[in-house]
Amino acid sequence: MLHYLAPLCDAVYTRMNHYIDDTVQKWRQIRETLVVVFLLLIAFCYLFLFKRAISRLEKKKQLTRSMLLMIPARAISVAESLRKAIADLVLH
Repeated sequence: MLHYLAPLCDAVYTRMNHYIDDTVQKWRQIRETLVVVFLLLIAFCYLFLFKRAISRLEKKKQLTRSMLLMIPARAISVAESLRKAIADLVLH
């Protein structure tokens, strides 16, 4: 009776190992697929969304800089003197 039990245990052990190996392999494939999809999504977001937003902000910054250069020097000196006067005020 025991001589039939050893081959049966070996067969069950082999089938369980194959089942677990196949399951682990499937989960690895799923994980790798999800990682690739996630990386492609990040690349897409960077190339099409963030890059456009950054370029728009850069254009706005350049426009603001050029508009600030158009302010006359007298207005800047008045603004600086007002800033100094406000800083010198003692508020109780």
